[in-house]
Amino acid sequence: MNQPLQTKADIHTFDASHVESLIAEGNWNACWDYLGGLINNLTITSSGTSYLNGIALQKDMKDETVKKYVNDFGALVGELFLFLLTEDSVALSDHSFQKLIYAHETLHTLFYICNLHETDSLVRNLISSKQKISSTQQKKLLLLLSLDTQLDLNEILCSVDVSYRKSALISYFSHRKIFRERTYHNKVQLLSLRHYLDKAHENFTDFLNVTNAYFLCSYMNSPDKHKLKENLNTAVRNHLMESIRNQKRAKNQPRDLTRLKLDETRPTVLVIAELFAKGHAMNRCYGERVQALQKEFNVVLAMPTDSGDPRLKFEYENYVLFLNLGEFFKVLHDVKPDIIFLPSVGMRLYSIIAANIREAPIQIASLGHPATTMSERIDYVMGPSDLYDERAFPTDIYIGDGPARPFLPLFSKEKFFEEITLPPRLPNTIKVAVVGTDIKVSYPFFRLLKEIVEQAPFKIHVSFMMGVGGIDSLYLEKFLQENFENSSYTGWQDYGDYINSIKSVDVVMNPFPFGHTNTVIDTLMCGIPCIGLEGIEPASKTEAHVLRAAGLEDDFVAKDEEDYKNKFFAIAEKIINGDNNFFDREKVYEAIFQPHADQDYGKLIKWIYDNNENLKSSGKKYIEMFEDV
Repeated sequence: MNQPLQTKADIHTFDASHVESLIAEGNWNACWDYLGGLINNLTITSSGTSYLNGIALQKDMKDETVKKYVNDFGALVGELFLFLLTEDSVALSDHSFQKLIYAHETLHTLFYICNLHETDSLVRNLISSKQKISSTQQKKLLLLLSLDTQLDLNEILCSVDVSYRKSALISYFSHRKIFRERTYHNKVQLLSLRHYLDKAHENFTDFLNVTNAYFLCSYMNSPDKHKLKENLNTAVRNHLMESIRNQKRAKNQPRDLTRLKLDETRPTVLVIAELFAKGHAMNRCYGERVQALQKEFNVVLAMPTDSGDPRLKFEYENYVLFLNLGEFFKVLHDVKPDIIFLPSVGMRLYSIIAANIREAPIQIASLGHPATTMSERIDYVMGPSDLYDERAFPTDIYIGDGPARPFLPLFSKEKFFEEITLPPRLPNTIKVAVVGTDIKVSYPFFRLLKEIVEQAPFKIHVSFMMGVGGIDSLYLEKFLQENFENSSYTGWQDYGDYINSIKSVDVVMNPFPFGHTNTVIDTLMCGIPCIGLEGIEPASKTEAHVLRAAGLEDDFVAKDEEDYKNKFFAIAEKIINGDNNFFDREKVYEAIFQPHADQDYGKLIKWIYDNNENLKSSGKKYIEMFEDV
């Protein structure tokens, strides 16, 4: 098998005799640490290293023998955890709990693989005792408690110590897989307890983990989902108040300008990037724009050390890295920016912190992560004009910066249009594809998909192409096979294999509420029709934006779930009747990839800088770029 990067124990290096000896010694802290490191390396959804491990596992699992080994290994690890969590003699310190609670979703993925995911009876046994539940029992209860529980999740959370409650809430809000009905509704129900997270700063491990909860709330299909950010913003500000010494220490030192080249006649923009390496989607989308700022401003590009890319120092005269919060405040102090620009907010803790402090007269967020920050410290949100809806930005002033960036093909036109050999079509059958990652498919979408499958007067085969790996892939495959009888599953694929998979289906049904951009483009380039549901959030408007540009809005963009159904059945009827001609691929290619001049981001930000007071006092929630204010 491919040997992935090593971080403590993984599926290749797991030492059962070591665990056995730790159990025999009663060395529970070491035992939990070892097993916690192991399960973090089984999932694709944790650190960058575990992501690579998950991809390596997914490639290996093309071999059915390896796939069975990974499945059996995961099941055994799940059984081991269940044994330890239900054995009275096994201690669980606060230190170990803090590490394990943030692997809660992975833990229950393992339970599902070994068919032991119905943990309600175990939880009920712990809470039905007439005696007061001990702290150890409370911690075990929260680890055993499934987000798919039939018990009253909120009531149980309110019965445990508030410090454990906060940790569990952050972890539960960080669950990615919300396509089960109870899981989805339970996660929405947790929003009623979000006020406890105002004090998430009181435990540093909790504080370091708020980013996932902040980021993933955007993928819920609930009108109140972004309100969670209000509480996480409060926790960030509380932390900043308590860490005031770091800020004062930085500000009491002389500004260190030796690493900066600043023209004192120009205003300065500090760009705080989360992920901006060459080749990353954020750099592809924002690289040219940030470079354009250098025409009008001193530009300082700053990012965490572990996100850095040495190639960037050749593109930016001022490129600085920071290792920790102290160094982050030192950068703010040294640069003394006139403008802070955040290409995205929500993927790293530092950007959330930056969105909750006032360190520049003008602070702007863009839509690299397409959602509101719910922070009054952000003066303006900038994004494509046709992705705006006031309901999605209740507290923001939105600057419409024109059309979205021109799209760039990831394949040559010839490769997109290349025909592949397909098996004969099954009679009276439509082959549907659902493409995405585990965070993009939610219960409301799966509910609608099941309704369509059950109501169709013809057979539907659903081909799930999910960009996940490792045990998450095994979980998804098992769940989908149990819920969609006539279906097939493919985990993470190389881009060329994925394109050929798209070419093998009749229609692509895009999930909601968080839609696609590249998948829609890929689908159209392959000559395949698709459907997207347009909503109020920017992430639910991207599909409509692409299809509108291609002249296909009327046929493929749904306004609500009923319209989604009707559009699917209209497409399917044509295909059943032998008509596969939905659009001219040549014309669509030209429409989507036609070159057009990008707006000058330097002039746009300079316009905001020159008109800041007028923009703020205008009373307008939406302002088009260069509008007379």
